[in-house]
Amino acid sequence: MSERIAIGYDSDYFSLGVAAKIWWTVRECPHGLCYGASGSGKTYAVKLILARIGLNLPEARVTVLDFKNDFDFLSDSKNYYGFYKCNEGLKEFYTIFEARLSGEDKSRTLRFLFIDELVAWLNSLEKKEAENIKKQLGNILMTGRSIGIILLCSVQRPDSSYFAGGARENFGMVCGLGTLSRESLGMFFSDFKDEMQPCGRGEGYVLFNGAELKRIIVPTVKNEDKLNFYIRKALNG
Repeated sequence: MSERIAIGYDSDYFSLGVAAKIWWTVRECPHGLCYGASGSGKTYAVKLILARIGLNLPEARVTVLDFKNDFDFLSDSKNYYGFYKCNEGLKEFYTIFEARLSGEDKSRTLRFLFIDELVAWLNSLEKKEAENIKKQLGNILMTGRSIGIILLCSVQRPDSSYFAGGARENFGMVCGLGTLSRESLGMFFSDFKDEMQPCGRGEGYVLFNGAELKRIIVPTVKNEDKLNFYIRKALNG
């Protein structure tokens, strides 16, 4: 299968008037991370990805863990867990993951787990509970690919301490938006940081499998209702 999602436009071509899409081929490049400072446009970028899942991957399903309630327009959707329900949402999703991993569930349709502001959620928990969640997310990152389980996260800073056992390196698609600090660049873009330039809101760089770098611009969708419709579709089917 070659399920893929258009996550934005190639900025170099866009400046020439050519709308060349940048595609995330999910099974070949599993797990996605979007990071940047507050106001960088990462929440909107993730909304576009979720809407593309609803539009282009009709068999896929998304579970949303939304600690800060930035996606509360989904509050009436199944597979949405806001604020204090995030723990419950991960527990239910992890049950699906374990069933597939054990062979009890042999289905391989894509199941996405999106966690908005992962770091804020982890920092709100007792240390033992937070460490257990890091371990579960690490297991998904390291073994989810072959069973169709995909993790998508948004954070302001993707420190390795939030991903147990070196699991952070398993993000195949990394999108850094806005002007990233030298330290932030070094976390994923160390081989390219000398050629990367400061970017504005909704602009940045995307790296696939640690090797393919593209400058990205996230398009503005004028019809917010349509965007939200397809996000709900990604959760509800």
